[in-house]
Amino acid sequence: MTYVEPYICNEIQACACAPGSSLSLDKMAGQDHEAILRNLLDSIAEQLGYEDHQLTVTPIHTAGANYTSKLFRTTISGKDKEDLKVFGKVALMGVTLRSQVRIRLFETEQFFYNELANIYENIQETHGLATEHKLFFPKFYGYNDTELQETIVLEDLSARGFSCYSRFEAIDWPYAAKAVEEMAKLHALSMAFAKENPEQFERLMGNYRFDPKENKNAVECYWKKMLSSAINACTEDNARLLESHYGDMDDSAFVKMRQTLRRPILVHSDFRPSNLMHKIRKDGSLEMIVIDYQLLQAGCPVYDLLFFIMSGSDAAFRRDHQDRLREHYYEHLRRAMQRLELDPDEEYSRADFDYEWNEMLPNALTMAVFSLPIITVDEEDAPVIDHNTDMNGFAIMRTSELFSKRMNEIVSRLPQMGHFDSRMMNGY
Repeated sequence: MTYVEPYICNEIQACACAPGSSLSLDKMAGQDHEAILRNLLDSIAEQLGYEDHQLTVTPIHTAGANYTSKLFRTTISGKDKEDLKVFGKVALMGVTLRSQVRIRLFETEQFFYNELANIYENIQETHGLATEHKLFFPKFYGYNDTELQETIVLEDLSARGFSCYSRFEAIDWPYAAKAVEEMAKLHALSMAFAKENPEQFERLMGNYRFDPKENKNAVECYWKKMLSSAINACTEDNARLLESHYGDMDDSAFVKMRQTLRRPILVHSDFRPSNLMHKIRKDGSLEMIVIDYQLLQAGCPVYDLLFFIMSGSDAAFRRDHQDRLREHYYEHLRRAMQRLELDPDEEYSRADFDYEWNEMLPNALTMAVFSLPIITVDEEDAPVIDHNTDMNGFAIMRTSELFSKRMNEIVSRLPQMGHFDSRMMNGY
């Protein structure tokens, strides 16, 4: 495994702290993100009893791996108090982008840690889950929900030895196996929530269901740019395959990718190595914490599984481990359901899982086209986001050699009929 700077990714709540004094939009236009964060940190320090506190705030260089927020690592110090290591995240998206597309990333994060994480914690406690079977979340200290100043403060997991997997390296089996075990816990908790609080669950599913009409123009424009990037990165033969596969290049493929099937749940929706933090224990085993729930959405379980595979693997991994990983995920999902006193055959049977896998598999190519340009972009070519950035600013204009390699590996397995099948996905 290759590791990189912790929290070089999008991150993520248990008590809400009142934000400090509001900064003007003029200052926001000047990107005074540290001042915005310090206002919230002052409030948190006061609430936690840090007298005459001092803040040491250090910006985190994201190396092209984070676009939505400005990230900071902070130490809060105070008289007769142990130093508190926290991580701060301040919204980067300005008025221009928000006028083009409805931004729900920060609203969703606040919901997750103020409500859903607590619901999941209660479910785990109610069913008496042992520590090794629980899903853990970063400790949340506070947030500011003021528009254009959205800020969230969490524990700094790097202070406990956690780090992120390199976005340039293909996943290996030990890492992938642990990741889907955590994914299974997350999905099982959504199923338990649905069974124990069906009315509340249905309301949330309605709130977080993908609406193809919302932001249609911006999404379609972005999709066409990303597809064009994929076509340009492919060999001549593979480029023709891509063009044939997607026809007129509208956003219907993107919409189909977000469909719910037999077992709708709340999925992570951005389950990739950059949104997982892990460390190696003394016994050599991996400990992992899922982060960044900004894109939480109604979906089917297979979406997260396929997205993880397509965003983090290469052809060699898929050839050697994809079938094994699929089996590993479902076996651990069954165990997680049973620990929560759910009957897998009723909640999400093997037949349901296999059906959803086969239905979602053709969307794997779309997942790759949509995500890999950003995941694999070289640092010097990464988009620079500021208050003037619009939707076009997120499209990668110059893709990396790694992206070209990954896309050609995938597209070369497209059969002439223009569809994925399991043999192709495994590299045969």
